Amino acid sequence: MMRYPVEELRPSSGYISAKVFENKVAGVAEALYWNIEIEFEAVEFDGSCEQPSLQVDTFAMPIRDWRDLANQVVEGAHNTIQTSFYVFGHDLASWTKVCFGTRIGFTFDVELEINLELLGLDSGWDDKRPSAQSATIRVQTVLPYTGFYIDEQILEVRPETTYAAILIAARHADLSCYKPVVIEGSRLVFHAMDV
Repeated sequence: MMRYPVEELRPSSGYISAKVFENKVAGVAEALYWNIEIEFEAVEFDGSCEQPSLQVDTFAMPIRDWRDLANQVVEGAHNTIQTSFYVFGHDLASWTKVCFGTRIGFTFDVELEINLELLGLDSGWDDKRPSAQSATIRVQTVLPYTGFYIDEQILEVRPETTYAAILIAARHADLSCYKPVVIEGSRLVFHAMDV
């Protein structure tokens, strides 16, 4: 089996965002959950050129002001931080560490370390016993924070619900560091403001 070259991963774009979310069925309380999305430059592997991506999703941080992300660290297993790496499929991380560093304006230095099993790396990927490679992905990059939104399962998006969105958002974030709520497609969005 060929080994996927995780050491060649180079971020090309990405961002930090957040959402007010809850899932009562799964026991996930309403809170502000943070997300990181990263696209990587294309990587040559086994005769093809693939563009991998990474999503670090739905992790909580004990902060209300987005600027306080600076120098925060969160780490844990999949039940704490849901991280997915996409190249040939959807590979879930068993453990993730996120370190937010220095902030300049809306951007943060970000370091990630992710442990996972990469599946489907050779012609046996659709076999009942797919090939697997244990891997640790390490990423250092600079990412902008874009703001947060209210999940549509919490509040239906309509012009008359913007006041309710403000009340919900104020339970989880310091709104003095955000612009007024706007409707963008199917989301009620609070964009970051650096005051």
